[in-house]
Amino acid sequence: MKNITLVSIILLGLLIFVSCGNDFKSKKINMMAKYNIDIKDPSGKENEQSNRIGDYIDSCFYVKLQTGKNNYMGQIKKILIANDTIFIKDKNSKSIFIYTMEGKLIKKINDEGRGPNEYSSITDFTIDWTHNKLKIYDDRMRKQISYNYEGNFLSINKVKNYARNISYVGGEKFAFYNNYNGLVGDDNHNLRISDQSEKNIDRYFPYDKKLTSKTVRGKWDYFWTSNEVDVNMVKYYDNNIYRLEGSTIYPKYHFDFGQFNLPQDIILNSLNSGSNYVHSLSNLFESKNTLTVNYLFKNSNILLFYNKNTSNMVFPRSRNWVNETNFNQLFFPNYVLGCYKDYFIVAIPSDLIPSFIDRQEKILAPKDSNYFTNLEHVKDLKNINSMDNPVLFFYKMKDF
Repeated sequence: MKNITLVSIILLGLLIFVSCGNDFKSKKINMMAKYNIDIKDPSGKENEQSNRIGDYIDSCFYVKLQTGKNNYMGQIKKILIANDTIFIKDKNSKSIFIYTMEGKLIKKINDEGRGPNEYSSITDFTIDWTHNKLKIYDDRMRKQISYNYEGNFLSINKVKNYARNISYVGGEKFAFYNNYNGLVGDDNHNLRISDQSEKNIDRYFPYDKKLTSKTVRGKWDYFWTSNEVDVNMVKYYDNNIYRLEGSTIYPKYHFDFGQFNLPQDIILNSLNSGSNYVHSLSNLFESKNTLTVNYLFKNSNILLFYNKNTSNMVFPRSRNWVNETNFNQLFFPNYVLGCYKDYFIVAIPSDLIPSFIDRQEKILAPKDSNYFTNLEHVKDLKNINSMDNPVLFFYKMKDF
């Protein structure tokens, strides 16, 4: 009888072990991309495109972010907009700034510290648009801190597993992305989707130690972007842009650069020789008709706009615009930081703006058409002080 009981206990333990193990299996991903984008010349230099900015930009407006003694921003890392409220992560001040769409400061969240309602760092933040909450994630202290849209503290939720990125994906669920599994405890996947209890976790992308060590060491890594309702991510040197919808993930876009696709042996064995290939896709945002993405090619940061209806492309930093001296500084800096109601968002340092407008007016003859300086609603930008906060430019692309 005792032997039977002992066997039963062992079998029960094995059953529990197997059941727990099944929880760590990856969910399958259909790897057939929804859209394939072929790019024969990644530099964009041979692309047939107009050199007049007015052929591409439909409309634009700007938001001057209120500047005060204690709310100066040094380096904007992320912008999200919800309920016509702007949320900005500033790396230098380790703060989240909350603004109205008119640029009025609502609140600066600067709760750095070791207290119960404080964070040691802002690893990432997301917007829970269902419950109207701002969520700050602190990877060191493994917790989410919730605020309302006015920046008032609400609650804290402990997080079991380590992550580098977090995004709300609808309902009660969040996506956690981690590129270094040495810190994830009992997990072995790069992407986890679950509610805040972290039970019933959906897992994607099994951890590849060799590949991860290469990407971390080479500083070429995943990139993750999101707006109020859409989440996109790029994994390592993958040419797929993945879309997260709830607990589902699939490759929405696949970029094919032909002979310039990065070979697998380069990724694993010789990172430094990868400059002649396209790699490090990042900062993908999309409006109704247009998507934009960055990538590196021959040591250059390439910015691409792609029309989803016509398959036409624009490489704005690979051309000089007619009568638009140094126009790229304003509308097409290195990175697009967000998308809002079909408008792409860029952040321009305040010290660039007055000199740009002054230079434009001196260089161009009165008869010359100038898209930017002919817009009456931006004339007062000449009054911006070089020590003011950055200016957010919003522009909508035409259906080119």
